[in-house]
Amino acid sequence: MRRLSILPLACYAVIVVYGCYAWFQIGHWPYYAHPDPKELPHRVLLHITSAVFLAGFVSLVLIPVGYLLWRAVASWKKRPVPPHRAPVLLYLTGVAVWVLDFLAEFTDVFWTSNIGWLLD
Repeated sequence: MRRLSILPLACYAVIVVYGCYAWFQIGHWPYYAHPDPKELPHRVLLHITSAVFLAGFVSLVLIPVGYLLWRAVASWKKRPVPPHRAPVLLYLTGVAVWVLDFLAEFTDVFWTSNIGWLLD
């Protein structure tokens, strides 16, 4: 749990780094279709970022499911389960960042959605 809890936040950081790369290429922070991620040089970076995006999105669902299953098995086998306050807080921080960015795609807020730009 401790190592996997950073995954959503780290994957989102990769998306932000790719946005910074686009910023240095075009001179402004990318937003929907400006630029199209496929128009940027070094397409291999787009493929890497897309794979990391998929891993981060899947981790949002699989980490809590795996954690709950692990706790259920430990409880069933009568093994003590230590509290994981810091990893859970780290995971929830990553989830909050993903959710806020996803909501920016569908609401009128003052920032642009990196997820919406990448999925363009």
